[in-house]
This record gives sequence, C-alpha cells and structure tokens, in this order.
Amino acid sequence: MMKDEALQHLHDQVFLPALAERVAAVQLFFHQHQAQLVDEFVESFRQIASRIKVMQDRGELAPVGFIHYSMLRTSILEGTYTYLIEAYTDQWYWEPVECYARYDANWAFQEISSLIRLLDEHRKKYIGVLHTADVEHMVWKRLDCFSQMVTDLIRIAIQEAIKLPEYSEINKAKCLRIRVGEFKDFSEDVHIDDGSTRDQIKGAG
Repeated sequence: MMKDEALQHLHDQVFLPALAERVAAVQLFFHQHQAQLVDEFVESFRQIASRIKVMQDRGELAPVGFIHYSMLRTSILEGTYTYLIEAYTDQWYWEPVECYARYDANWAFQEISSLIRLLDEHRKKYIGVLHTADVEHMVWKRLDCFSQMVTDLIRIAIQEAIKLPEYSEINKAKCLRIRVGEFKDFSEDVHIDDGSTRDQIKGAG
C-alpha cells in the first residue's frame, strides 16, 4: 500500500470515528461542568487584568486595546494544553511591551493524547509506510474541533469576566477588543468594549 492510500485508509477508518467519539466526550464534559469552567476562565481573566493594572501603575503599559487568548498548537501537541493570554495597546502585535498570563484549557484537549496514541498504534499496521509525524499532522489539522469549544466557553464566560473590578480598573483604549484564536494567526472577537458597552455595564451595576 502506498503512503497516500495508507493515510486515507487510516483517516477514514480510524481517525474520523475516533475524532467524533472524542469530540462528543468533550462536549458532554463541557455541558456537565460549564459553571466550573466559567469560573476557571474568569479567574484567568482576573489574572491578566491584574497584570495589566500593575504594569499601568508602573507606567509600563498604555491603555489596552486588545486582550487576546491564543491557542498554542505546539503546546497542545506537547500535552500542556495552554492558551497564552496577551494584552496589547491599540497597536496590537506591534506593541513591544510584554503583558501576558496563561489559561489552562486541559478540559477541551484532554482527549488529544489518547487520540494520538490510538492512531500511532494503528499506523504500525501499515508496516513502515506511516510515521508518528503523519499521525500528529492528521490530528493537528483538526484541532479546531476542540478549540471551537474553548471559543464557545469564552463567549459565555466573558459576560461574567468583564464585570470583575480588576477589569473595570484598567485603562482601556477607546475600543478594547477581547479576541480568541491562534497565536499570531486567525482570531475572532468575543467581546468589543467601547463607550456604549461600558455605559451598559455601569447602568447594570
């Protein structure tokens, strides 16, 4: 069997069913533990907001225009499942000051290691045609199935996070965008904080 045929066979016969099973397991975990997961996310947001405040009090950071949660693919394949949280001025990636914290997304990627192990066992049946790197690449291409659940959680939890006193105390740019995505790659807004949203929060308080 040629490599392309072996890859397609492994993908269709083993990977797709196993992926569906593991995504369903994480979705179930998400729904069963949503309140706890929201609390854990809010705590990560408290940490970055506190870090911002400390740096601003020292005169090291201008008003913040972006808070970005970044999935680190290499970190996930290494089994650490960490998102990098970074704060920037409205200059975004061109901001030289480093202001960051970490978010543990183990809950969303907890099935990745078992999926890789399963595929690695099956790829040995192809007698030297496939390698571990082929298996990892197969999983790598579908990490969005798991990272999307992190984005879904953040969309829910951010409504609680922006009520934190630590967040209200930081100096914000005219428009502050809270985003989630990949490190210096595609990302999306989960909350846009401008004058109108701040007035709504104050009114609710």
